[in-house]
Amino acid sequence: MLNHKILAATRRLNDYFLYRDSLYPSLEIRRQSLRQCAQFGFLRRLDRQEIIEASRGRSLVAVDGSRADYGGLYPYNVCAIQVLARASTDNDPDRLAEAAVYCPLDPNLYAEISESAARNRVEEGEAYRRLMGEKMAHMEIKLAFKALQIIKPYMLMLDGGFLLFDRFPEWNELVAQAINLDCILVGVIEEVATSELCSLTGLEVPEIRIYDREFLFGLLKPGEMAVVGGEKAIKRDYYTVFARMGSTPQAVACDFLPGQEEHLLPAMNLIYSLTPPQGRGIPAWLDLVDREVRLNKKSMESLVMNGLDPAVRERFFKSNRERRGL
Repeated sequence: MLNHKILAATRRLNDYFLYRDSLYPSLEIRRQSLRQCAQFGFLRRLDRQEIIEASRGRSLVAVDGSRADYGGLYPYNVCAIQVLARASTDNDPDRLAEAAVYCPLDPNLYAEISESAARNRVEEGEAYRRLMGEKMAHMEIKLAFKALQIIKPYMLMLDGGFLLFDRFPEWNELVAQAINLDCILVGVIEEVATSELCSLTGLEVPEIRIYDREFLFGLLKPGEMAVVGGEKAIKRDYYTVFARMGSTPQAVACDFLPGQEEHLLPAMNLIYSLTPPQGRGIPAWLDLVDREVRLNKKSMESLVMNGLDPAVRERFFKSNRERRGL
């Protein structure tokens, strides 16, 4: 049953968003202002032969990870992480994988959680949640480096922007190896979460903080991109390409390395060619890897049922919520 107070609160929230929208500079003003800071251009879909020529017969490799939890409240929780790197051609091997399982009741992991909680001034449960995200990103970057060494692809796609990965010591090795092997490194960002374009264009609104997702919504035409980099870079010295590659008005983003900017347009044309026209703007190969590596509730329960004794599950990880209706 829907409480009328909840509905009223939701309608007040809706009024706020309508007010917020009224404060935005118009789409045309945003577009004109962004042109002063970004290079606009249109992407082209390549045919099969052009894709083969562009990749020079080498693989495209996508790297993605997934994590899932089982149990009750912290610290009675098990987190499983697995990552996958998969090549688009018949390499041997054509895929590499890594996996790990973590529990806060492990003294070694708890030491990391406790240190992180103190350093970041957060509760241990929040520190644990953040740490699991860092563990997955670290595992992805190590597997990406391994894929570069073994598969030597034409392009390596990471699921996420470079700022997610460049905190780890292996990042510099990955970049050096990619440049040495003439492999284009790209970070594909499905959900744009930065908030830099308003200040970059000088269109800041005093009352609100406008995130780049909002700034770009509906701004780009289908197949259009806007490249921000060089002196106008919004992420260190990386090149960021905002593009509308699917049917939705929401833009995605791709990060590229400085020094590989000459590959930017051919790489974006290739990525665009691998993206379904009626999709949400993500290249199909990265989506395929995402589906293959994903840990869902059913697979997590299977892992726990087959890996932990019933007595261990009952004592440490079975929450009272699971006993409802018994």
